[in-house]
Amino acid sequence: MVENDFLLKEYEECFAQVRVHDEAQKSMIGFTITIASLIPTVLLALYQISGEKINPIYWLLQSGVLFTTFIALLIVYTYLVQNRLYFIYPARQLNAIRRYFLEQNPDFKKNQMYTDYKFSGFKWMSTHILILIGVTVIASIFWIGALFSFGLYLGLNHNYWISLVSGIIIFIAIITRAKYYLSEKSNKSADNAVH
Repeated sequence: MVENDFLLKEYEECFAQVRVHDEAQKSMIGFTITIASLIPTVLLALYQISGEKINPIYWLLQSGVLFTTFIALLIVYTYLVQNRLYFIYPARQLNAIRRYFLEQNPDFKKNQMYTDYKFSGFKWMSTHILILIGVTVIASIFWIGALFSFGLYLGLNHNYWISLVSGIIIFIAIITRAKYYLSEKSNKSADNAVH
């Protein structure tokens, strides 16, 4: 009975930890949406205020702001990747405990909840990964804008393709890094992956 009490308490604590990581993710989504809408709005307002005469320094300033936003979004991306890693271990523990109790009670044959405790940290259709992809898309757009604005500062009026292709490369590199990091780390024990 003591073993069951421990497992029930462990189950409750893991559930609480999963909720904490979901709430943290929601906070980062809110931050990302705020920054992704605020920065372009401010830059557009400054552009409109400046009228027809745009000083080249404006493009340098815009490039700097967009690049800084890109870096901020990379920090959010890093946080979300790490948050995903911290999320999967309590979720796996929940599933393992659920499976254990279901195996102890063979009469209960209509389980509707998860029992897989060996899932990868990187699943393409996971909500966490889809959000991570969304943040990466937004970060890549800011990179494209920063590079394009810097090109305008330098007098390169037709650097669309360079900006776009480099943004796509940045996107692919960031997502590929997340895939390999989460796949590699999630195959280790929690102690080895997180510490």
